[in-house]
Amino acid sequence: MRLTNLALCCAVALTWGERVWAIDYLTDTTLTNQQISDTNMTIAYGNGLAAVMNANNTTFTLTRDVDIGGLGGSGLLNLNQSTLTLGDALSLGNAGGFPLTRASSGVLNVGSGSVVNAPFITIGQGTAFGAGGSGVMNIAQGGTVNLLTSSGLLAIGIDGATGTLNIDGTLNLMTLGLVLGSELNSGDGTGTAIVNINQGGVFATNARMVLSEASTQFNLNGGTLLINPVDLSVPAPGFPDHTVFTFALQTTAASTIEVANGALFESTGGISGAGSITKTGSGEMLLAGTNSWQGGTIIADGVLQAQNSGALPEATAYTINGGTLDLNGYPLTMSSLAGSGGILQLGSANALTVDQASDTQFAGQISGTGSLTKTGSGTLVLSGNSATYAGPIDVNAGGVEVNGDLSAAALSVASDAKLSGTGQVGETTLASGSQLIVGQRADTSARAVNFTTGSLSNGGLITINRSGAATGSTLTVNGDYTSSGGRLILGSSLGNDASSTARLLISGNASGATDVQVTNLGGKGDATINGIEVVQVGGTSQLGAFYNSQNISAGLYNYSVVQRGQNFYLTSDYVGSGSSANPGGAKNIRAVAGGYIANLAAANTLFALRLADREGSTEYRDPVTGQPGVTSLWLRQAGGHTAFHSDSLRTSANRYVAQLGGELAHGSFTGSDRWNLGLMAGYANQQGNTRASLSGNRADSRIHGYSTGLYATWYQNAAQRTGLYLDSWAQYNGFRNRVSEPGQPQDRYDSQGLTASVESGYTFNVYPSQRTAAYLQPQAQLVWMGVNADDHRDNTGTRVQGEGDNNLQTRLGLRAFLKGHSTADDTTGRSFQPYVEANWIHNTQRYAVQMDGDSLSQQGARNIGEVKTGIEGQLTAALNVWGGVGVSLGDKGYNDTYGQLGLKYRF
Repeated sequence: MRLTNLALCCAVALTWGERVWAIDYLTDTTLTNQQISDTNMTIAYGNGLAAVMNANNTTFTLTRDVDIGGLGGSGLLNLNQSTLTLGDALSLGNAGGFPLTRASSGVLNVGSGSVVNAPFITIGQGTAFGAGGSGVMNIAQGGTVNLLTSSGLLAIGIDGATGTLNIDGTLNLMTLGLVLGSELNSGDGTGTAIVNINQGGVFATNARMVLSEASTQFNLNGGTLLINPVDLSVPAPGFPDHTVFTFALQTTAASTIEVANGALFESTGGISGAGSITKTGSGEMLLAGTNSWQGGTIIADGVLQAQNSGALPEATAYTINGGTLDLNGYPLTMSSLAGSGGILQLGSANALTVDQASDTQFAGQISGTGSLTKTGSGTLVLSGNSATYAGPIDVNAGGVEVNGDLSAAALSVASDAKLSGTGQVGETTLASGSQLIVGQRADTSARAVNFTTGSLSNGGLITINRSGAATGSTLTVNGDYTSSGGRLILGSSLGNDASSTARLLISGNASGATDVQVTNLGGKGDATINGIEVVQVGGTSQLGAFYNSQNISAGLYNYSVVQRGQNFYLTSDYVGSGSSANPGGAKNIRAVAGGYIANLAAANTLFALRLADREGSTEYRDPVTGQPGVTSLWLRQAGGHTAFHSDSLRTSANRYVAQLGGELAHGSFTGSDRWNLGLMAGYANQQGNTRASLSGNRADSRIHGYSTGLYATWYQNAAQRTGLYLDSWAQYNGFRNRVSEPGQPQDRYDSQGLTASVESGYTFNVYPSQRTAAYLQPQAQLVWMGVNADDHRDNTGTRVQGEGDNNLQTRLGLRAFLKGHSTADDTTGRSFQPYVEANWIHNTQRYAVQMDGDSLSQQGARNIGEVKTGIEGQLTAALNVWGGVGVSLGDKGYNDTYGQLGLKYRF
């Protein structure tokens, strides 16, 4: 670009012919504490000259020019705490003069505390005859260069020369124009201009005429480019009325472009580089061309406006802390959006995409009607007041948290994406697999909050009060609510009607079917009357618009979602259909309570046994010697089925027991009596099922464990087994327990403890006979049952405690049996003993469970009637076998049936 304006041409310090200078420095010079006043000054101005001047605390006041390293010379001026003021041009490395072929080099170092005041500055100027000058100006931190003449000019690297300006201090360019790497004089050729605004450096200008060629390097290396309003009082025909940079800028570090109040800065050459740009100042910056800086953009004040597609760099971070980012109708993709204030102007036709992997917050205002699309795995938090923004917001991935006002914006949330917050949005659509969460991610306070939408279509999951948050939060729908397979999770402190709970408030109608789940936040369960209101509908509710498919549990109670009028409630009363909807006002008790009771009862009774369960009918004596056997080994296996009720719960269970034992020692006190001491161990398991007879809810229970113990027995008449007998045993029992209900994790816990028994009876021979004799045997037994279950909390947080351990069970019964053999067995010792037995059993304690303070017990087992029958036989002199079945009945539907097989071998 050639400059033809006469005013600019005359402003450049060209040297034609030899000139006479008032002060010439031809050799190295040091000035300290000097005051120098004159017209002109040169340093090494002449072919082959080289000179260095060090000025320390020195003041230069010159009425005309200063030339450093001109006309083929090489000059250097170091200003340290010094001032240089001149009335005309300052030239560094000006090759001018005849024969116009002399290369020159001029360097000016403006040190800290130094000031240069000049109306014109040329840094590197060549000639058309090949004399390329080289000029360098270094402005250190604390140094200042002022070009304060409205008609002045700064020219760098012109007419084939190289000019370099390094700014670490301040350059105030309040002049008409800036010429970079241009051909100022026709035929001289373009030069190379290098401008470096380093960290801490400031390049301040109000120039509106900026001429540049492709060889310009204008680098923002962490410093500040300050654009001030142009001086419109200076005539500049053909030039714009604002500052325009037509050349490319490079940003290599975090840099600032400040556009002062009233100023307008237009960049048409493009900005690139790895650094960031912070736009400050209340003025306006226009971006044209293609810009691609990658370090991010921060708008602190004023306006940054796109002039074309590609004007704003794609896939970079944007932070708006003040001012306005104006997309001006052009599309843009950001890698993140953040900021503490300001305005994001989307326009009417453009599409903004925020594709961010991290979480950010934008507290400013969004305006316009253009679309905003959120992609990427991160969450974008919008907390500003954007009530006038009426564009669509599509949450396609990650999350959007709205804590401000977007009540005019329509939101669509895609599968696997999230919408959350405590603000307001417009019409909202949740796709299958999407989520709406009421509350702020970063809010850890125990406070109730609200989120508001317009009409809401729920195909995903809505959560009001996450686990650990306060109850009482609400989701307000200003319009109709429609569900297409949607779900709703509420946080509630489940108790009575007055319980605190999250709620869904719908001003319009409710339709579709929404599956409600409840997270219990500390409630211990209680009886309800009307229920806990969780959904309030201002219009009309479709029948069954809200329901629960999974158990809602707290303490001892199950809750159900029921419709009363147009609203929906959580109630612990059983609610069914028809005339038997709630017979007798029965409570909706959790089925797992029956499982806990069944496990505790089993733990105390599985290994309980009687003397007849482990002993044969006769004593073994050697057929040759007639002496009793030294020891014995016995095994019994038993199985049974039990069923009982606990309020509206019915529990049934099947059990299996295996016990093995043998004598350790035996003896006699009188010769006819006999005592023995033995060791026994066992394994048992039980599998149960509990069903709530009203609601149909069910639970499974499992228990398995081992026992080990000792037993002792005394017979008054060991050979005939008549007369008095005494029997006792003590065992330690340990069990693993499980209770579960469909769709919920298993509750696992342990139980352990001691059990012990004392039994006595007397056997009467009521019909003596050699072939078949009849006997009666009254019996009494006391069994102490001390197995207890661990106190624990289940998966809902309910505290579970067993009750009924330390039960003392009393049994009173009568056994009648026959003992006989056939004639074929007169010499074999084989005999058989069929029997029947009846017992009355009393338990001092009821097996029960306490869940968050509410108790439920096993019914019908306090007093039990039992009938048994079976047969015992001595097959050989050493082997006894026995088997039997029995049934026990109590009230309230309690029943138990069982059978067993046993054998005993003596040796």
